[in-house]
Amino acid sequence: MENVIGDETLFYETSIEGATLYVSKELLDTYKAIAPWSGFGTILPLTEK
Repeated sequence: MENVIGDETLFYETSIEGATLYVSKELLDTYKAIAPWSGFGTILPLTEK
């Protein structure tokens, strides 16, 4: 997918189920839909300070 890097081997043998991933809000649904990113326990949009 465009603007998404990595594949299923990126987190090989790494537990990400309890981790939080922050991504741009424009790509939030994309990351939630594809591996390995969909394996994160929580995926949230980046927020501006």
